[in-house]
Amino acid sequence: MTKLLLLFILCFSTNVYALSSKGHWLVCQLAFENLPSTQKDALAKLTNHFPVKQQQQINTYLNRDANFKVTFADACSWADAIRNDVQYSSFKSWHYVNVARDQISVNDDACHGHCIIDAITHHQQQFINRTSSVEKIQALLFLAHWIGDLHQPLHVSFKSDLGGNKIKVVDKINSNKHMCKNLHQVWDRCLLGQSSKNTLLNSNKDLLPASPVDYLTTDNILFWATQSLTISRSKITGYCKQFSSNLTCSSSHQAIIFDHGYYNQNRPILIKQIKLASLRLNLFLAEHL
Repeated sequence: MTKLLLLFILCFSTNVYALSSKGHWLVCQLAFENLPSTQKDALAKLTNHFPVKQQQQINTYLNRDANFKVTFADACSWADAIRNDVQYSSFKSWHYVNVARDQISVNDDACHGHCIIDAITHHQQQFINRTSSVEKIQALLFLAHWIGDLHQPLHVSFKSDLGGNKIKVVDKINSNKHMCKNLHQVWDRCLLGQSSKNTLLNSNKDLLPASPVDYLTTDNILFWATQSLTISRSKITGYCKQFSSNLTCSSSHQAIIFDHGYYNQNRPILIKQIKLASLRLNLFLAEHL
């Protein structure tokens, strides 16, 4: 009974906090595959220092054998796998940032050490400054995860509806266990469809062209967050049903229809966000490995 309860909690928590494990894998694998071979080797060696216990946590989260070989891309889901570990309970709010309903950009007072904006800076500095290989790979895996989450638009959203978790969806595409029941789930996983990780990777192998806003700086993190907020507020996302004269985003009171029209409009947006996250992670890795 206890194990069943824990499984239920883990499944529910995933819907609240996380770009899916498939999405995080795609962000990190695409970033990895576009590194020079020497840096790929360096990252693989660093990943080997990830403690066995924590590799087992990832494998449990991914429903695999506990001793399965964990790659860097696999390990990018670690921050989700440990959500219910009391040692990391202070990180629960680091997966997202809440903004005011009339806010159209994210500024540097968005949070005070307790959201994804500061989480990225915190683990960026940890990775750069720590000398222990274990501490460096842990910091990098957090950083990679936060970058992925920041590019899922509904991780930059509103507290009152839990980032779209309270916005109901009528799923007309999926059935049974694959169904999405709220808008956050749609953007976490249903827009990626049921294609395998490798199928998604093979159709998105090339990184987008880089520009100055793609390098990891404090100002650029805020720019990335604002990009996600703009998508969250856009009409086709369905998160904001109407705008008052002061640009306040009103919560939807009707279920959103998730059909092929919604899928075809919004899937390319999520794929582009994932590719932006991959590019930005890749640039950081290329500079600091």
